[in-house]
Amino acid sequence: MQAHCKSIEAEAKAKPASSAYDPDLQEARGFPFVTSYKDNGQEVGFTYDAQLDENKLVFSAILGDPHDCECFVTFAARYSETVHSYLASGGYAPALRRCIRISSDWTAVVMDKSKYKPLFHLSLSMEDEENARRKVKSIVQTLHEAGFVHGDVRDINILIDPKSLESDDVKVHLIDFDWAGRIGEAKYPIDTTRRLCGVPTGLRVGRLSLSNMTMIWSLTSSCALFSGLKS
Repeated sequence: MQAHCKSIEAEAKAKPASSAYDPDLQEARGFPFVTSYKDNGQEVGFTYDAQLDENKLVFSAILGDPHDCECFVTFAARYSETVHSYLASGGYAPALRRCIRISSDWTAVVMDKSKYKPLFHLSLSMEDEENARRKVKSIVQTLHEAGFVHGDVRDINILIDPKSLESDDVKVHLIDFDWAGRIGEAKYPIDTTRRLCGVPTGLRVGRLSLSNMTMIWSLTSSCALFSGLKS
């Protein structure tokens, strides 16, 4: 994984996003070289804590002044800042701090750490399942009405506030906007069907639309309460 981070750093040097972006290419205890971004002209630094998954470029970090809060930093070849910001504005996604274009092929995404828990870690009663399903469906519908698709609404990308399950308004965050975008414009990666198993019948690489979007396979196969939803 450290070699992977170094390859991204090398690519950023070879193919910078723009002449205006001049990253401080430094090694931070073996973590990625990106350690700051500009906010209204002010440099905001962050310090990495840990890599959350040895197979993924996702890290926990601490934002410095003036924020002083926990955050996540993930690196993606594609990412919809627009869709993430749209859902975050309604409280349906963690606050997005910055998308940092570090090369022509890579973006570093800095977001607040959500206090909610991943759905796949929770054991829910039938009533709680229905409440969660209803809320996720409402959020996805709101997204569609705004002209967007998420593209990957699986249980690993749904965070829930367990305490809110006792109320009529379940608090939900959606994450992972790599495949999100505008309806008819967003596309699945060309190797989607090779990399993932359990793909729904009829799903093909190409533009995401409401007519061909089935609630993504992990939910339909391992989380029955979401069967039939579209993302």
